[in-house]
Amino acid sequence: LNSLNVNYYYYHTMFKYRCLLESGRDFVLTTDIKDETERAYEMGFQAYNEAALMDDYLIDVERIDD
Repeated sequence: LNSLNVNYYYYHTMFKYRCLLESGRDFVLTTDIKDETERAYEMGFQAYNEAALMDDYLIDVERIDD
């Protein structure tokens, strides 16, 4: 694996997160944000809003490793 392939993989990676709701339901959010701090903030915010749209409470957000 050369550096060109590594850069391609990094810049074309989608990060996936499983969001667990109080009712037991769950859903997956995806993002391509590279900065870890910004990604954590954005995923938490999006997960909270999606849970509210489903009239439910957000319990946990965990990264799905492929």
